[in-house]
Amino acid sequence: DKWWTVLAHIQRCLRTCAAELRNLHQYVKCSVALLSSQLSKSADATAILHELNSLVRLSPSLPTAFPPLSSIISVEPEPEQSLLRCVAAWSPPEVYLGEASRLTLRIVSSLVVPIVASSIQLVSSDTELTRNLSTTTPLPEGESLPKGSKVDPAGGEALLLPAGGSLVLHVEFTPKVQSVVTLQQVVVSLGVAPCAIALSLPLLAMGDDELETAAAPPQLSVSAPLPTLTLELEHTGPVLLEEVAFAQLLLH
Repeated sequence: DKWWTVLAHIQRCLRTCAAELRNLHQYVKCSVALLSSQLSKSADATAILHELNSLVRLSPSLPTAFPPLSSIISVEPEPEQSLLRCVAAWSPPEVYLGEASRLTLRIVSSLVVPIVASSIQLVSSDTELTRNLSTTTPLPEGESLPKGSKVDPAGGEALLLPAGGSLVLHVEFTPKVQSVVTLQQVVVSLGVAPCAIALSLPLLAMGDDELETAAAPPQLSVSAPLPTLTLELEHTGPVLLEEVAFAQLLLH
């Protein structure tokens, strides 16, 4: 725990230096890191979040060291801090061409204050899956939310990343080509491009033991559809009772 105190002090010092040196990217990176429950109290993180929202025009301008952004700033949260991480799983993981599969994303947060994301972008090897989500998605029938999630099962809500909880999203996908579909990146955006901060989340897979692993995110295997088989029975003319006759079985 003492190391978290040291790290918090270092991040605050780096943030102050970045402001003095007019290093916008470093300033934003340190500000995002300080939203962690391990590094800041709620009141301090709330003030930092207001400054970030001001930079992306989501709140009134504040007298900060920098004006609102004119281009996207990309930040990759440190994996060791687990500020935000995304656990992904396909159900089922293998389909035939023309069948649908569901991609479940669980964004786990160790934020000390909640954040409302402007959008969540999925980047995939299949361009049909690459998309921007701006609201929550409906919960599949018969499923319940994991502990810590506070989302309307009907969907359509804002993308709220809770403090110390998780946001669950479901994406129904029907591939159009035979391939292996890989989810390459999940990006949480604050603000609308070009005035936005983009957080690229670490991608994790859900193992058979229900534990998160750092292995490559799960892939969706799309195979060619099975051939349609038709059986046809052919024989010559009617036959009498107990009469032996030859028949031909055709497989199409």
